[in-house]
Amino acid sequence: VGLAWSTAGPGGPYTRRSEPILEPREHKWDSRITTNSAAVTLSNGTVLVMYKGSYPPTGKQQTVCLGVAAAETWNGTYRRLREDPIFDCPEGSFFFEDPSLFVGVDGTFHLIAKDFHGTVTHSGYSGAHAVSRDFVNWNWTEPNPLAYTPIHLWSDGKTRKQVHQERPQVLLDERDGWPSHIYFGTDTWLDGSQRFWNMVMPLRPPTEAKSASPVDVV
Repeated sequence: VGLAWSTAGPGGPYTRRSEPILEPREHKWDSRITTNSAAVTLSNGTVLVMYKGSYPPTGKQQTVCLGVAAAETWNGTYRRLREDPIFDCPEGSFFFEDPSLFVGVDGTFHLIAKDFHGTVTHSGYSGAHAVSRDFVNWNWTEPNPLAYTPIHLWSDGKTRKQVHQERPQVLLDERDGWPSHIYFGTDTWLDGSQRFWNMVMPLRPPTEAKSASPVDVV
C-alpha cells in the first residue's frame, strides 16, 4: 500500500512517498501482497486503513484475507492493529476483497466488501456489510449482511447481471451523515461487446432504511 498527496487539489500534481506504508511480511498471511486499501480519518487526525493481503508469496494458488492498520497522522507510521486477519480465511480461500469504509453518525465503523463466492451473503459477487465499534473486531450484520447484488433493472425494462462490479465506494450525505449513494467500476456484455463504465446507485433514505442496514440499495 502506497501513499501520495497533493496540496493543489484532486487534480494534482501529487507527491509520492518513497516507501510503502504497508509492505508484505515474510511468513505472515500478507506475505504476497498488500493492496486494495480503504481509509477513514478520525476527528483527531488518526487514519485507519483496511487492506487486502494474501499468501503464499509465490505460486498460482493464494489465500486472500483482510487486515487493519492505523497511523496517528496521515503521513505518519502505519502499524497493524492486529496480527491476524479480521475474518477467518482458510487456506486456499478467496472470500472477501475491495473493502469500503465509512463512519456512521453514532461512531460505528461500517465495512462494505465484495463477497466473492457468497460466503456470508449466499449471493456470489455481491456486497457484504460488517460493523465494528473499535475497528479491530468486526461482525457481519444480521440477519443477512447482503448490501447489494450485481443484478439490476435497467431503464429498458430488462434485468441484467453485471460481469464485474468492483470497488464499492459509499457517498455520505453532508446534511445528516447518512449513506446516499454507492459507486462501482463495472462491466457487462451489450450487443456482442464488453462495455466498461462507472456506476452509481441511490440508497434508500434513512426513514426507510434505519430499521435494517444503512446500505440499502433502492
